[in-house]
Amino acid sequence: MNDIASLMDFVRSVPADASVDSDGTAAPAATVAVIATATTLALLPVTGAGDDHRAHLLAFAGEFSAFPLFQRRWRWSAMLQVQLTTLLARLATQPPERDCVFLYLEGAFSKRYYPGPRAGAAAPATADGRRDCRTGTADLDGAVRVFGNASVLGLTLQPSPGGDSYHCYDPGTGLLGIGRGSTDRQRMRGAILEFCERWAGRNVPRAARLATYAELGEAALRPDQIADVPRQQSPRLFPGFAEDRALHWLPCRLVHAKAQRLVPLQMINYLLQPGHLFSHGQNSNGCALGSTADEAALFGALELIERDALLLAWYSRSTPPRFVAATVDHAPARQLYALLQLAGYDVRCFDITTEFAIPSVLVLLLGREEGRLAAFVTAACHPDPCEAIVAALGEAHSLVGVSERNLGRHRRQHAGGSVAHLRDSAQALYYGQDGQRHHFDFLTAAPETLAWQDFVATHAGSATTASQGPAAAWQMLGARAAGAGYELVVADITPPGLPSLGLHGARVFIPGTLPLTFGDKPLCLPAGRLARAALACAWVNALADLTEPLLHPLG
Repeated sequence: MNDIASLMDFVRSVPADASVDSDGTAAPAATVAVIATATTLALLPVTGAGDDHRAHLLAFAGEFSAFPLFQRRWRWSAMLQVQLTTLLARLATQPPERDCVFLYLEGAFSKRYYPGPRAGAAAPATADGRRDCRTGTADLDGAVRVFGNASVLGLTLQPSPGGDSYHCYDPGTGLLGIGRGSTDRQRMRGAILEFCERWAGRNVPRAARLATYAELGEAALRPDQIADVPRQQSPRLFPGFAEDRALHWLPCRLVHAKAQRLVPLQMINYLLQPGHLFSHGQNSNGCALGSTADEAALFGALELIERDALLLAWYSRSTPPRFVAATVDHAPARQLYALLQLAGYDVRCFDITTEFAIPSVLVLLLGREEGRLAAFVTAACHPDPCEAIVAALGEAHSLVGVSERNLGRHRRQHAGGSVAHLRDSAQALYYGQDGQRHHFDFLTAAPETLAWQDFVATHAGSATTASQGPAAAWQMLGARAAGAGYELVVADITPPGLPSLGLHGARVFIPGTLPLTFGDKPLCLPAGRLARAALACAWVNALADLTEPLLHPLG
């Protein structure tokens, strides 16, 4: 008799007992589903439809390949029989814990977590007056359990050596999420959410279709159409694309046109084939998570608008209106101003709102002393102007300390030598050097001209819509984009398991805006971008020469 047959004979001989709640009353009996193959053994406690739990587990964990074969190896033995007897007896006398599986690893059963099915439909997201356009309905504690150190994916969740951030790391793929914040809980959740966003970027969704563009024709959008650049530039900008090459394509929504088109999956899920160059702009720009599909799409689009605005200013050397610092009376923003000044920086904030009419803020830090970055920029876009400035200042506050330490480390490693390599790997650090500060002169010389109260008044309607929730804000953004002549292209990138935690993923494109490209690589510059922006924004220099734009200071 082989190992699996011996195991199943034993399991069938074990009597099934009802579980008991802590108050002594009978609880619903749990079924223990046994998953046994030649390489894997797992016990799955379930209530209700066991097939649903098993399907969710296997969709999330695959073949448990996160754990090496030598760790999962098992053989039927007297010791395993004792272990099973003990575990099954314990499961028979306790209510089943939600979303856990007992996986046999290195000679013992290890409790691991996965996102199981949820009973009933999720409660609809409602607006509650929150200014941040978040519904707050995601099960973030469940996400910490599912993507923590006891994850069935074999992840590591731990604080950084300095304790100012948390890391969620997949040793098998090298995928890393970093979370920052003022508390361990915020940092832990942030690391997991960033990991989930990146994890979504390496999956092949079930809806993906393998075909060539020549076969799909008008049902698909070519990369040059997504980027809104001339077709003849495609070989230079998208070297991994050819019209007769078979690729995975994913259906995407065209919001204004109310249509669907197929987009190359490698443009959407940027980590799908690490090391394979599909385009020079393979990054997470436009990717976001949310508690609903609309919320995820909203924040993906806001990121695109923010970065398009920053790149407009930087590439064209256009000086946007600078806020009069003394007029900024929003308490959280004032606090962040003060913290950054105490950290050794002069703080300057600018209004970089473009024709999308969604409040966008650029923050420039100028180091005042030795050990500080010479210059550092962040930006944010949000329907509520107060949220926009706080997000931009908050990002600066969370990143500047670690950036100082990283630049110091590079300097020590290359003592007396050049750190020019940072141009292609860490542009923000490259521009943190004293010798690069002059590139920011077009901003540092700007006088304060814009009162904060005027900025807030201009965007009062947008802020009111933000308080009505992400669905209303997404509808407003779509209308404003269409009014400015832009389409929103949205892909659902939600991987298996996340909906059970109340999370959804989206990748958004806005053809005609400036995409983010890192390093000294060919830039994607949509024709007429400056002219369109200049029609709505007096601060944009429509006549700027973009033949050789300066490397941007992000990343």
